[in-house]
Amino acid sequence: MPASTPARLYIVEGARHLIHDRLDAGQTLASLNLLTKTELIGRFGQESTETLLSDLAARELGWLIRGVWGRDAAGPEMAVRASRLLAEFPMSKRLQTCLLNSEIHNLGQLAIRTED
Repeated sequence: MPASTPARLYIVEGARHLIHDRLDAGQTLASLNLLTKTELIGRFGQESTETLLSDLAARELGWLIRGVWGRDAAGPEMAVRASRLLAEFPMSKRLQTCLLNSEIHNLGQLAIRTED
């Protein structure tokens, strides 16, 4: 089985200038863009990384994204893709209900859940 592509953190273009309380003084979220979860853990530790990722996802500022999404993550079109509502896609009523019950409404939120 081929090795899977590691997920990389994508920070929404408009949020890269922001400062987070987990970062060193003078650093912005841009310094975390495209790092893998392993790299984040090496930098901040397991618990701080989980807290940071949860906070970014809750505020819709950043997600762990795998594969083609990770390669495309440099442009503003990525933010548009990540914010695209799942309701726009054809799917069964059962799948819609499962996604809603899991509080997954857009592609970015779905990408986060598929990481684990």
